[in-house]
Amino acid sequence: MIGNKTPYWVQVLQILSAYSSLDTEMIAPNTTTQEGIAAAAGITRPHATGILNKLEEDGLVSRNLAHIQNLEGRRRNAYHITHQGMAAINSWNSKRVTLSSETAQKILVDPNDV
Repeated sequence: MIGNKTPYWVQVLQILSAYSSLDTEMIAPNTTTQEGIAAAAGITRPHATGILNKLEEDGLVSRNLAHIQNLEGRRRNAYHITHQGMAAINSWNSKRVTLSSETAQKILVDPNDV
């Protein structure tokens, strides 16, 4: 699991962003499947399916049928982060950094200076 306080949709995008530079049209890592994403995020497959459907509806992820590494047989849906999804995760990360900096400044303020 990436973090207890990180929303699951962010976790899913972070997982998929690790594979954003791969050409997964033909062969995709298992982590890009519903099962792999669920395992990586520490959630159930039905929960992952709901999140992925919403992210796809919002244009943040896309999917295609691909052969999955180390799995023989039929092709499965592999999910990919879109440019819009990368922008959303970058925005989330920058807000988290800003929030962390603001919080750090509040903690580091000397009470005698107030």
